Amino acid sequence: REGATGGERLFGLERRVREMEVRREREREREEEERRREEGSRKELEAEVVEREKQAVEREWEEEVKGEEEDEGCISESDYDDDGFEQMVISTERATQRRVMATAYAGTSVNNTTTPQRPPVFKQQSIQHPQVLLPPPSRQILTPRTPQPRPPIKPQENTTPKPLPWLASDPTQPLKLTPLSQIPYLPYKQNWMVNVLVVVIQLGETESCPYPPFVQRQARVIDQSTPHSHIHLTVFLEPAEFEPKLGEVYLLLGVKNHKFDGGSLKKYASDKPKGGGRWWVEGRGLGWCKGMVKELEIWWAQQQGGVVGEEG
Repeated sequence: REGATGGERLFGLERRVREMEVRREREREREEEERRREEGSRKELEAEVVEREKQAVEREWEEEVKGEEEDEGCISESDYDDDGFEQMVISTERATQRRVMATAYAGTSVNNTTTPQRPPVFKQQSIQHPQVLLPPPSRQILTPRTPQPRPPIKPQENTTPKPLPWLASDPTQPLKLTPLSQIPYLPYKQNWMVNVLVVVIQLGETESCPYPPFVQRQARVIDQSTPHSHIHLTVFLEPAEFEPKLGEVYLLLGVKNHKFDGGSLKKYASDKPKGGGRWWVEGRGLGWCKGMVKELEIWWAQQQGGVVGEEG
């Protein structure tokens, strides 16, 4: 029984599926038929509209033809009769002139069948206006100008331009000096050229270096602005000839700052003076900074005296 019941159920399901497929097929056929009917009705409407327009055009054309025929029928043969025109009396001379003109025109038209003749063009005569006589222009009498005396040309004085205070070209001229305490605070941390007035307190021997010219000499310098410290100076320009006296005041021209040791000075081989002079000058021989040199010597002597007293 259970097997029969399962078979019946399966058969019932298959039957339902078939019925559903049949229904779907019928619905598709019905939709297709409706679509065909709509297309057929639309085509019939379009054909009907075209037929109506065609009939309207034919009707208008027939009405135009009938109107033209009616207009032609209104003109009778009596309208072309000469009795309706007024007769004008023409003299014999006038008739002869017309015959001559017609004959001449006929001859010219026969000869010039290819190129039509243009009617004669009559030029309009220009109206001549009376000429107005103007008086002759008056001549201007030019009077010569009296030459004005020019101021005498002053001879140019042979004056040489004064050197700027920051250029290290001539140590005998006043130059701008930079205190050693300002070395770390210059506009650029490296390669800013300055002139300094210092006391050389230490000088080393010439030694080799990895940079051109591969020889250098190191020194220590000091001034009033750095009483508790000293500035490191490295010389690459002719280091063997740099032999200042220790404890003396010197003017160093065109040295450049560097970041080494918190602020140091360097004299490069490329910064050699153009005139070939010495870039380190003893301060006692300079007149424009004699007072500063004297103050620096007194200050250094006091510093040394204090040190000696402490040692003693």
